[in-house]
Amino acid sequence: MTSSGSDSNDGYRKAHEPSGTSLLMSVIRTLSASEDQQQREVEKAKIEKAYRECDQKLDTLINDNYETLTKTIQSYSSISARIKTSREKMRQVKEDLTSCKELLHCKRDELRRLWLEGVEQKRILSMLDNLEKVKNAPQKLDSFISKKYYLHATELATETGESNKMTL
Repeated sequence: MTSSGSDSNDGYRKAHEPSGTSLLMSVIRTLSASEDQQQREVEKAKIEKAYRECDQKLDTLINDNYETLTKTIQSYSSISARIKTSREKMRQVKEDLTSCKELLHCKRDELRRLWLEGVEQKRILSMLDNLEKVKNAPQKLDSFISKKYYLHATELATETGESNKMTL
């Protein structure tokens, strides 16, 4: 028989043979309807023969397609391992993202606090600069007056007075 003849016979058999479920239902009906042990034994023998034939066909198909089956099983194992690895990596990425989100939330609060501290430090530094100017003002005033730079002395006195008002 040629390959195409075998394929057409298999198609014919598949179309005209009962499926596994309908075969089982047929066997159950036959066994239920049979009244004597001999008819049941005949049915049992038919089933055992069909089982042996099916087992032989399966063995033949496995032997004929051993390489293909082996490659398919190896490919499936490889793909399954890759999927498992990918799932583990995705789980780790999700955990890392959740952790980063929590840390960023904490960092945001900390950054806000640090920014406020920075603003306070700048204000304190500005106040210290003003205090130093006020502290040095009497010496500079005396120097300007002794050199008869009255305009500079007046400007320094005015600036010092204004900076004292702003500092308070």
